[in-house]
Amino acid sequence: MKRNTGSVLIPLLILMIICAGGTAYVTHLISVNSQQALGLRTYLASRTSTDNDLKSVSSLLKETGHDVSILPSDVVSHITEQQILPISQGSIVLTSVVIGHQDNQLTSVAAQYVRYPWIKQLPSQPIVSTSQSDPALSMHAHSLSQVASTPVAYPQNLKSWLLSAPDALNTLPQTIADCTELDASSQGAFIVDGECTISEEQVVGSPTQPVLLIVRQSHFSMQDNSQLWGILYHTASSENDLSRIDVPATAAISGAVLIDHKLAPGSTLNINYAPGVLASLRTLPSLQLHHYVAGSWRDFQ
Repeated sequence: MKRNTGSVLIPLLILMIICAGGTAYVTHLISVNSQQALGLRTYLASRTSTDNDLKSVSSLLKETGHDVSILPSDVVSHITEQQILPISQGSIVLTSVVIGHQDNQLTSVAAQYVRYPWIKQLPSQPIVSTSQSDPALSMHAHSLSQVASTPVAYPQNLKSWLLSAPDALNTLPQTIADCTELDASSQGAFIVDGECTISEEQVVGSPTQPVLLIVRQSHFSMQDNSQLWGILYHTASSENDLSRIDVPATAAISGAVLIDHKLAPGSTLNINYAPGVLASLRTLPSLQLHHYVAGSWRDFQ
């Protein structure tokens, strides 16, 4: 019986010694790899300016709408995955990019970038207002047959309702002194703090390249035979501020109008509700938000 016990214990003891040695080796290997991982980003940054390369690729992705057919010549980069995630009235694009350097093929990093529309949702009616009706407004709205031609009320903050990042209202739109700077080639977001007049026969934007024109605390008017394609967002610091909108029947806004305050008496509005124009506005490259996904940096592939 004792022989049998000894014959069992000796192999078990040998096995335990082997396991202990293997564990020590694996622990050492993990420690070495961890140290290498910790030092890799510093090494890459010092040798190949990887942080700058990430910014270059990020800028490129932003400019091209996440089409990376052209990449910086000194950066070895390629897309490993691109996901298009559907959301209401649009999509989010998530792009994974591996970035290395032509002088060092053994090391690489990876990061993810996201692109999504600044305009979160589109008006389903010709006019979106913070009040159901405004007696100061004389309105002529021409709509699709299934869409009512009366203002629809959204009592919440219109900026939060319309925009996925309301704070970008102060940075993303191009600031202009007045509306004389706009023409048929204008596209994207513009903001004006002074009085805005669209002159006779002046055309702003186009059906495929429309504008989001933000007029703050000032009067807005259009003269005969003038045309605006896109969204007019007439805003004020308080819902009780009175500013006037004057769009006569001889001029027109093709798109939609947003109003977050009371209008001055005598205001008029002629609008052609155009959902196709609104959809084009929402997908403009200049109105897409783009940024690095925090925590997506990886040092090894």
